[in-house]
Amino acid sequence: MFKKLFSNFYLSALAVFLSGLISVYDNVMNVIFFKTLKMDEKNPVASWIIETKGVSGLVEIKAVTTVLAVAIMLALLKTRYKLIVWPVFVFQLCLFYYLTFHVAGDTGDMFGKDFGLPIKLFFEFYMGEHRI
Repeated sequence: MFKKLFSNFYLSALAVFLSGLISVYDNVMNVIFFKTLKMDEKNPVASWIIETKGVSGLVEIKAVTTVLAVAIMLALLKTRYKLIVWPVFVFQLCLFYYLTFHVAGDTGDMFGKDFGLPIKLFFEFYMGEHRI
């Protein structure tokens, strides 16, 4: 039953779309926090990229790799490796949780005054309120 569910093309395509959307969300957070990201980045690979290419280089690299990853995952949906999409999706969900609730809730109170602040900043960015 689960194999048939997770093999459904449309459900898998939705997982690919949401994985890409979470990656875009992560990259928008990089743009919003452009000025402080060099000091605040916790990912060692991203920190290395920032040191060598700058924050703008990180944003560009993440944008290109997001497009490539989504294209590759969509291509995999037509192969026997289509189940690879699901671990990627779970990883992206964990990233979304971390960016939205863990980082904003560093005070230990997940439902404090900063609850949902990253999501609000994401939508404000697309409304033109966060310019570098």
